[in-house]
Amino acid sequence: MKKLYKGLKISLFAIILISSCSVFAQGTYKNGVFVLNEGGTNTSSVSFISNDADAVAQNDIYTTVNPTQGPLGTIGQSIAFNGNYAYIVMNVSNTIKVVNRDTFEYVTTISTGLNNPRYIAFTGGKGYITNWGDSFSNDDDYVAVLNLENNTIGTTTIPMSFGVEKISEINGKLYVAHKGGYSYGNLISVIDPVSNTIEDTITVGDVPEAMVVADGFLYVLCSGKPDWSGAETFGKLVKIDLASNTVTSEIEFPSQHPLNLKMDTNNTIYYTIDADIYQTTLAATSLPTEPLFSIDEQGAYGIYGMDVIDGKIYIADAENYISAGHVYVYSTAGILLDDYVVGLIPNGFYKATPLQYAPDAPNAGSTAVAKDSPLFVAWATGITVERGFVNKSNPDLVVSGSNKASYGVPENAIGFPDGNLVSLGDEGNAILTFAAPIYDGDGFDLAVFENGAGTFLELAFVEASSDGVNFFRFPTHSLTSTLTQTSGFGATLSVNLHNFAGKYSGTNGVPFDISELPDNALLDKNNITHIKVIDVVGSVNPLYATYDSHGNAVNDPFPTPFNSCGFDLQAVGVIHQLGLGIANPGDKQLVSLYPNPAKGRVYINAAVDAEVKIIDASGRTVINTVKNTTDGIDVSSLSSGVYFTVINSDKGSSTLRLLIQ
Repeated sequence: MKKLYKGLKISLFAIILISSCSVFAQGTYKNGVFVLNEGGTNTSSVSFISNDADAVAQNDIYTTVNPTQGPLGTIGQSIAFNGNYAYIVMNVSNTIKVVNRDTFEYVTTISTGLNNPRYIAFTGGKGYITNWGDSFSNDDDYVAVLNLENNTIGTTTIPMSFGVEKISEINGKLYVAHKGGYSYGNLISVIDPVSNTIEDTITVGDVPEAMVVADGFLYVLCSGKPDWSGAETFGKLVKIDLASNTVTSEIEFPSQHPLNLKMDTNNTIYYTIDADIYQTTLAATSLPTEPLFSIDEQGAYGIYGMDVIDGKIYIADAENYISAGHVYVYSTAGILLDDYVVGLIPNGFYKATPLQYAPDAPNAGSTAVAKDSPLFVAWATGITVERGFVNKSNPDLVVSGSNKASYGVPENAIGFPDGNLVSLGDEGNAILTFAAPIYDGDGFDLAVFENGAGTFLELAFVEASSDGVNFFRFPTHSLTSTLTQTSGFGATLSVNLHNFAGKYSGTNGVPFDISELPDNALLDKNNITHIKVIDVVGSVNPLYATYDSHGNAVNDPFPTPFNSCGFDLQAVGVIHQLGLGIANPGDKQLVSLYPNPAKGRVYINAAVDAEVKIIDASGRTVINTVKNTTDGIDVSSLSSGVYFTVINSDKGSSTLRLLIQ
């Protein structure tokens, strides 16, 4: 049975990378809601409720998809998603099951380094898992650090005060609520994931139960100590300024113990008290006196879990804790829409959405950079090209007098992208040099241009070197199905591609962030002298295929038996270059934006006033102002999508990505 305190349940849902090509093609669970059923001894399960009309709950999907893997485990605690994977935290089993988020196919089990795991959050290529440790000890709680590349937990842990529970990544930091375990906590800890240390603690109300973030503030719902504790306290909604990690206001719940704080896309918040569901706004200074609705009339035992997803309120009813549970779905006006029979003790809801990467311009969320964007400070000045075959699967094929690509001359890819190009051929490559080295600045550092049109995309890997000898590849990911070969003029979708040159077409470049390169003693990320562009052979035939960082064959148009075959390189633009007012990147002022993503206002933590330009994906300056350290910048007029924020002061220049919701 679920309780507020330590040791009574634990579950973790984990996700890892899978390399099977068929996984990406199945896409079984992409449009609906996952329900985690806490269960008991080896009876935990996951249900799926499709958004399709007249759908019924699909129960125990983990076992259905993975009949030979055995049970999910004991006491499912939580689910979290990262990349293409879902992580299921199993509390009492002390494991994390990792599955493909779309198909629910088993990937791996994380079974070491966990002791009463609760929740997981992700940042910087790592997963951070709250653990209670021994349920009867208040001195052994910790956060485990998961390496997402190999799904292993190392020896590094972050010791914590007792009762760690929910954990959220906010602006590159980790905020951990100390609910209290068998005792009663009243803290929010702030972890720096770079040093894996606690950098701040914030005292809130007793038993911090849930957290939501909006417009630069963290809202913490504290349920208070129950009457059976012998020292009953009541609930609070605590508002924390994320810029200073200080409490700015509190709203008290007189004689009440609220739970299940959730927020919709309009910053309307919902919470429960007993079997009642309440609705209010973040701007409200007092609490509603009447509930939006109650589930008493449904014969429900009580509200075991609640969430608001896509304008619907999902309520978990554990019934008698030994029979199948129920899920009730209401509109935000309190009208009952559906009810479903699910597994044993449903406790949480998770929106099922397929993994997608940024779309092509001008779609919202695109990271494409227009060739005339003011972000560019320089272009490549030198090039050497090694041409590839016209058709790798038929190397004797001769087109225009050669069995290798022959269209264009290498010099076409030097300087500004003026429409001229050089074709690389199958697995051909180009190495470009620059007047001054590229450094790892804030956000993207360079961009590669190809001449694709619409959904006809020819792809390439990109590598970087600081000595011209040792090259290191930007990590890539292709979600394109490999069941059917993309034909010579077939379509490839940008949303299925990450970190491939050629992902964007025409006059838009694909940007790259040097910080994503692997750390290696042979690579100086602040002194990149050479960029290598290598054509992707888009064949799904293992004899000729090339593979992304996850072992997936990359499917793009193949064959293209013309003299202009393969990747058509137009240019490489530089965003951060040494010698332009920055002698040593290590001396740059550290600048960040918050909140990011943003909706109403965005703030800059620079210690001096600065000129700020916000530029959209097409290169158009949409805001040009002097940063105000008190009021921030009003971005409420901007459409949803990715923007670039250029910050100039007498201390230097920084370019940051900004996501507008």
